[in-house]
Amino acid sequence: MAKLAALQREIGRAVLDCPGLAFIPGYPQAVAMMPLPQLWSICFFVMLILLRLDSQFVAMEVVMTSFVDMFPKVLHRAGRREIFLLLYCLICFFSQLVMVTEGGMFVFQLLDYYACNGACILFLCVF
Repeated sequence: MAKLAALQREIGRAVLDCPGLAFIPGYPQAVAMMPLPQLWSICFFVMLILLRLDSQFVAMEVVMTSFVDMFPKVLHRAGRREIFLLLYCLICFFSQLVMVTEGGMFVFQLLDYYACNGACILFLCVF
């Protein structure tokens, strides 16, 4: 099996299935060896933030479009879509506050393992 030069360990052991994949020791060491490491670090973390924002906008738009298509007479009135969007954002915000507590990583791993696995996402995409 191939080995990572910077870590001197097998790739299978260095790359774990965890939410902190971007922060394993291989990435900071690889960025530190590049020319202008501060620039590459900034680019990497800006990319992560933009990727998450884009994913959030897509998920929000899917929910909004689905509800507008289900209830067109109610949500096509002036201001109703914006009020529903505000309520949806507040519900998402308050439901995710648990993630910043001490047990947030445990809750995240439960959701990742049971709610967001490949079969569930495939099922949702098909229907």
